[in-house]
Amino acid sequence: MLVARTVGNCPSCGGEQCFGNVLIEHDHILRGCGRCSYKSYYPLPLLPRKKVLYLDQNFFSAAFRNKIDPTKGQPKIIELMERIKYLAASQALTVPLSSVHESETRQWERRKEALDFLKITSRGHEFEREYKLERIQVLKTFRSWLENLNSAYIVDQKEALSEKVHEWDGYVFVDVESDRVSGLEELARKVSSAENLVALFDEWRNESSTFHEDFLGELEGQAKIYLRAHFEWFKAAAQGDMGALLSTPIIEHMRQQLPKKTNLESGLLVCRNFFKSEHFAKVPLHSITCRTHATLKHEVMLGAYVQRDKALVKLRGYYTDLDHIAHYAPYCDAIAIDNAMAELMKKPSVALSENYAVKVFSLNTADDFHAWLDEIEASITDEHHEALLAAYG
Repeated sequence: MLVARTVGNCPSCGGEQCFGNVLIEHDHILRGCGRCSYKSYYPLPLLPRKKVLYLDQNFFSAAFRNKIDPTKGQPKIIELMERIKYLAASQALTVPLSSVHESETRQWERRKEALDFLKITSRGHEFEREYKLERIQVLKTFRSWLENLNSAYIVDQKEALSEKVHEWDGYVFVDVESDRVSGLEELARKVSSAENLVALFDEWRNESSTFHEDFLGELEGQAKIYLRAHFEWFKAAAQGDMGALLSTPIIEHMRQQLPKKTNLESGLLVCRNFFKSEHFAKVPLHSITCRTHATLKHEVMLGAYVQRDKALVKLRGYYTDLDHIAHYAPYCDAIAIDNAMAELMKKPSVALSENYAVKVFSLNTADDFHAWLDEIEASITDEHHEALLAAYG
């Protein structure tokens, strides 16, 4: 057997320092000898469900830069990250990665070191891809609407994360790295999107719409995107486009939920009516996104972000940050994001914490973040500590 962590001599063959932990299962450690076939099982206590934390790239970036250059002046974040790593290693906290962490890290010169840092913190756990979560949420809500059920969305963490995140971590995890977007492309996209956003501010300041009107307008925009994507897919599929035949837009998935005899025109009408419903307005992804866009617009209307250069810096990561908050925050116990986004999430018109029972932290609330970590650390029992020593040393 391949021993991952040596614990002593073999009780069977007497070999010195060749017996130890081979692998960790959900309720035990398999122990074996590296010289003979002897094996045994060490029981592990049932883990309480780990707290799930989403760390925005802002935290990873600041922590990594402080690590390689302590003069950056943010010792507070280094202390937080060290505690997070400790609690993740203690099996009390899980900090899954998302696709944005990898794409953002491509913008750094010391990319390999940064990725290694991310792996230590995440311990191999990952959130589900955004497009899958979007499809899950929309189809789940569509079924609820068809069945005339309550419009409230019941968040199920298994939609975004494997239940394995709540088990004892093994010694090895699969590490797959894919080249989606280059660092330069990602940086250029962020700069361009921020410029386009800030360019709207002068127009917004002259408007007199209500928040509710803008929220509904944002939802209508999301519906148009779905309808346009379906039209383009249908047209391409009719022409025999193989790319279209291998992909299915969300509306087509929705139509498959309807009675088999429903024709295309009737099916699309049902979908349009759903997009106007309270159910659609409560899809977590769209509710958070549309509320935040409408909130930002009204902050501008009330006089915020007057200085263009400062607005560009403050909102450079707005779309990327919001995209990941909207997808993942409902499935987390806490998120740590940059100060500007944290301010928006706490506005009554967004009310992220109140709507999804997720704590929102930023560098401006580092003390509250530490207090939350204190609670997690205090929950680790003596039995848990003993199991940690047996499993990881």
